[in-house]
Amino acid sequence: MRAQGLRHGRVAVKASKGVPLCQTLHPRYLATEAISATPVHSDLASRTPPYPKILKKFQEVRRILGASHRLTLAEKILYSHLDNPEDSLLLNTHNGANIRGAANLKLKPDRVAMQDASAQMALLQFMSCGLSSTAVPASIHCDHMIVGERGADTDLPSSIQGNKEVFDFL
Repeated sequence: MRAQGLRHGRVAVKASKGVPLCQTLHPRYLATEAISATPVHSDLASRTPPYPKILKKFQEVRRILGASHRLTLAEKILYSHLDNPEDSLLLNTHNGANIRGAANLKLKPDRVAMQDASAQMALLQFMSCGLSSTAVPASIHCDHMIVGERGADTDLPSSIQGNKEVFDFL
């Protein structure tokens, strides 16, 4: 693969024979645009973070705390997902002066990302409670759910069948 040069802030990546690799890199840092050679019929809106909603919530946080109140990246992310920023940031915090360690944040996440065995255990617990699905979209990264023994053609279908209950719940 090689980069074909910078054009209008984009770098087109091509495979060794000059065939597009179907990806354009942007100087943005929130997402990477992917262009598929074959059309994919999926609901991208369900997987794309609601950036306008998050930014609107963060502007509300800035209005409440003031522009001079310094925030870490973690605080910016968490505060942008508050259900009611005024209640969470001003109650029991000396009117926002002492938030860290004192505030009781009432979060309303848009999506939950989990990893490996702890994620699978959490979903199995939800399933044992009789829930038919998660309250918000959930993503799990479980690379251990596919065991490589005989090759992709037999191992992948075997893994899908062996973990069917978890995949169906997702």
